[in-house]
Amino acid sequence: MKKPYLGEREFLYAISVRFMKRFEDISSVDVNTKDVFMFKLDSGHTLAVNCKFDDLYSDYKKGLSIDTIFEKMLKCMNAETLKGKFIDAFASVAKKDNILKNVKLCPVDSKKITVNEHGCIFNGYETYTMSKCDITFIPKLYNNSNSQIPVTKGLCRTLGITKPELFNAAINNTSNSKYNFRSLKSMIEDLGIPCPDVPLYVITSNTVKSPALFISDKVMNDISKKVHDDYWIFPSSTEEFIVVPKSVLSVSDKEDITVLADIVRQANVEADVIKDGVFLSDNLYQYDRGKGFSIAEGNDYEQNNDIELD
Repeated sequence: MKKPYLGEREFLYAISVRFMKRFEDISSVDVNTKDVFMFKLDSGHTLAVNCKFDDLYSDYKKGLSIDTIFEKMLKCMNAETLKGKFIDAFASVAKKDNILKNVKLCPVDSKKITVNEHGCIFNGYETYTMSKCDITFIPKLYNNSNSQIPVTKGLCRTLGITKPELFNAAINNTSNSKYNFRSLKSMIEDLGIPCPDVPLYVITSNTVKSPALFISDKVMNDISKKVHDDYWIFPSSTEEFIVVPKSVLSVSDKEDITVLADIVRQANVEADVIKDGVFLSDNLYQYDRGKGFSIAEGNDYEQNNDIELD
């Protein structure tokens, strides 16, 4: 009789157990965020490793063993030859110069940030945060496409990195990140589906979580040049965002802005982004070439563009 397949949660647990058996310094593995394995180490470090869960589970359903899938993951992380210490896969990057060269901002769900006597805590680790127009960012070291290492306060203290030094580097590196600007029409037609010329554009990036680009006036202005207009910003997730030129989607009064904001909130509910762990914001945003990036609210036309550091 054919053995039944494990469910998704059981499959993730089986992968987690293999990590803990392979590496003695892993104290726990959190798999509650889709497409991310969060490793808590005995040293107190927390390391986040990206994965494409749907692909992993699909391989499993096609007949690949869990052990084979686990070894494939190790190979992608350049950790297949390691024994004993998981931190060894990342130790070489934990140097001050390397961190300041590669740290970037990562947009996160601010509801997952807690504050205690030590400061801000995100997913169990103490970190600095930056906010702009109610969006929260934390600094992460982008080691490669498969891993993002949170730059904790403890690591900064150990390496002698000051908070201004860290965020100046993170803002600069994020602003210089490459991004993809594509029309909805071209994306749909790439799938072989005819599409009318819809003036809606999707911003993605392979080198940073795309909404991190909100921090960069240079990038925001560059997008306005591409659409030849000011624009509305729909924060579809922590992974990407959508822009629509204002001349295409014009508003005549505050009530219209409220309607647009309601579209964002409803889209978040229907897409279930909170469940998928990629929720960013329920707000509608805008970019004005004269005023910059701000929240668009029905009862407030004033710009709210201040940057706050914690």
